[in-house]
Amino acid sequence: MGNKRKRLVGWPPVKSAHRPRSNSHVKVKMEGVPIGRKVDLSRHASYHQLHHTLRLMFPSTSHHGDPYAVTYEDVDGDWVLVGDVPWEDFVRSAKRLKILLV
Repeated sequence: MGNKRKRLVGWPPVKSAHRPRSNSHVKVKMEGVPIGRKVDLSRHASYHQLHHTLRLMFPSTSHHGDPYAVTYEDVDGDWVLVGDVPWEDFVRSAKRLKILLV
């Protein structure tokens, strides 16, 4: 079989999960909020921790749980729902985050 690297299979495919990132800070934009922010993904160890940070950055006006969905743009330009790939692959491939109101 040679020295082939294993690749993730899913939708959309994460083709560039092995590309190194030089910076773990990504921009975060929330729908309806004019000012974006940045978050350092290397300071988080899981999706749960990231969601907690995002709730602190963008407090909810609703008291009925999470009123939004978090998506990210990967290095291939595809928008993917946060949580669809393993955490380590997400951290390597996420370029920016977008929080959509649901």
